[in-house]
Amino acid sequence: MLVQPSAMNEYEQFILSWGQQHPGEILKAGTLSRATRLFDGMQPDELRIIFASMADRGLGEVEGNGDRLGWRWSP
Repeated sequence: MLVQPSAMNEYEQFILSWGQQHPGEILKAGTLSRATRLFDGMQPDELRIIFASMADRGLGEVEGNGDRLGWRWSP
């Protein structure tokens, strides 16, 4: 299922853009919170929920679990 960028919120759009610019790299919640102020105030668990939600919709994939969960772009 292809999700159009307009159907994503600003957090998902940023994560997707990061993944496309860093193919094969795993994005962790800590890396994301240090990369931009957009995610200020969000807890790591909230970011991991976004990762899992995106993967469930076919936008990338998650790797690991718990506090080791990360997200990677996979077309």
